[in-house]
Amino acid sequence: MPAEEPGYYPETALYRFFDSRKRLLYVGVSGQLRERWPQHRRKAPWWPAADFVSIEHWSTDVDALAAERAAIAVEQPLFNKRSARRPPAPASTSS
Repeated sequence: MPAEEPGYYPETALYRFFDSRKRLLYVGVSGQLRERWPQHRRKAPWWPAADFVSIEHWSTDVDALAAERAAIAVEQPLFNKRSARRPPAPASTSS
């Protein structure tokens, strides 16, 4: 295991970005926040609205990814593509 350095986290982080009204904007997972957040800053349409972030550390990426999927499904962040609210499919009519 590499020696710990400032800013080095051996765990995988599950993070949630919120706006100033405490609306959940985005849920994500990364083992490299220093690389991931600059990507969000450059590309994410929600980044300018982000006011604060919460971070949970998970000991395995498998656990973090499962927690991310659950958070997206239950909390319905405004900008996660996987949680995009889609209209229900039309009922099939078979005759």
